[in-house]
Amino acid sequence: MFLTRGQPGRWLAGVGVLMIVLASCISGAFAHRRPWRHVHRRPVLVVSKPGKVKNVVRIDGRLHGSIDFSADPKKTEVFVDGKLRGTVDDFDGRPQKLHLLPGLHKITLRMPQGQKVSRTLDIRAGTEIDIKLDFADRAGTD
Repeated sequence: MFLTRGQPGRWLAGVGVLMIVLASCISGAFAHRRPWRHVHRRPVLVVSKPGKVKNVVRIDGRLHGSIDFSADPKKTEVFVDGKLRGTVDDFDGRPQKLHLLPGLHKITLRMPQGQKVSRTLDIRAGTEIDIKLDFADRAGTD
């Protein structure tokens, strides 16, 4: 569309139509979103199946099982059966792993924001479990 003498109104009308089309496209792109709904991220423990280890941990003559943690933030606190054992950073890889006697243990992770997530695990001697702290999206209302 070329602007010629005597036709400025036609050019402005074309720009106005273009702006209306763009505005409707933009508002249509966000029409599915509801401003009153928020997505909350709740912590979830992802636990692997126990795997055999080559070097079985023996403390005071008793066989132990191991847990390897993977979580962010690293300052997340680790509780075993209600007792603070350290932070995730203390047990996040070789050779830093949490060694426990065989049996049922309640593992609780408490993040710096105060969120907690727990899981009861059956620890077996000579095995290792990988625990990852993940976040699942959950729609909710505020």
